[in-house]
Parts: sequence; C-alpha cells; structure tokens
Amino acid sequence: MEKRPIVVLFGDSLLMDAVAAGLSGRQELDMVQLDASITGEERLRSLCPDLVIFDLDTPHPGFIVRFLKDQPGVPLFGLNATSNEVIAISSQTHLTLTADDLTQMIQLQISPSHFRSLFCWAREKKIGQVI
Repeated sequence: MEKRPIVVLFGDSLLMDAVAAGLSGRQELDMVQLDASITGEERLRSLCPDLVIFDLDTPHPGFIVRFLKDQPGVPLFGLNATSNEVIAISSQTHLTLTADDLTQMIQLQISPSHFRSLFCWAREKKIGQVI
C-alpha cells in the first residue's frame, strides 16, 4: 500500500476548522489537526509531516522559524481567510559563498517563470479556494 502524505493543520482557529472540514474524507492524504501549543509543536515534530498548513492571522512566527530549522524541506502553507491567499514557505537552503552566488539565488527566486509556475500549480490545486 502506498504511503499517503501527512498534512498537518496547525492551529485551532475557525479557518483551520474550515480547512479540516474541507479536507476530511480525502482518501489521498492523512490529515492531522494540532493546536498551536508547545505540546502541538512537539507532536508536529514527531509526525514528520509532508506539509503543514497554518492560519496567517494567528500569531506564531517563532513556530515557523523553529519548524523550518528542525524539519528543513517540509513546506508550510500560510492561509489568509480575508484575501484567500496562500503563502508558501520553504526552508530550501543554497550555498552562497560569494556575492555572485547570492545574486544568482535572488534572481532564481524572483524570476517570472518561477512565479508563473508556482501560480499555475496553486491554481490547478485550487489553493486559496479551500473555504
């Protein structure tokens, strides 16, 4: 049997409850909802999720930094109910030894094709239209 991706909904806002309702019953993923507490953060680390979704309007910036350090490579999706936007946060690391390396990295991240492909992927997945 194929391993289903683990998607964690981090937080106990009404938005996270709505997302949980929208994703419940999806056979293609395992969804876990955790509260935004120290215990929730500890459980999150132990789950080794494939994706974490959280409410951007709930203040927990420390969680984001700690999680990205602890589990690099696991994307975070911050949802904004007011604007129906998703912010994808990644801890991808790149070796930048020189200013030229850093410049190249910046250009890679802000290239129009990068944004276009990310936008097309989000539109295809109907990200931001969960609620």
